[in-house]
Amino acid sequence: MRWDSACGFLDEDTLIAGTAGWDEEFGEGRHWLLDAHHLTVSGQITYSSPPSGAPTALGDATWATLSEDRTTVRIWTLD
Repeated sequence: MRWDSACGFLDEDTLIAGTAGWDEEFGEGRHWLLDAHHLTVSGQITYSSPPSGAPTALGDATWATLSEDRTTVRIWTLD
């Protein structure tokens, strides 16, 4: 597993970042929440529909992803 180059701040305390599946052992890329102060993983994001590519933090506790077929931009927020 390797971190993607794209990441961003959801808010002043939380980062969102993706990992790339560079290796069959780890499977598809995933998106993660990180504590911005300690750079520790807070959790993995589970989506109701599969995204494609890296997440784009919008800075207001939301982020955007592309749909799996790359035709729709989806906006997400933490529950």
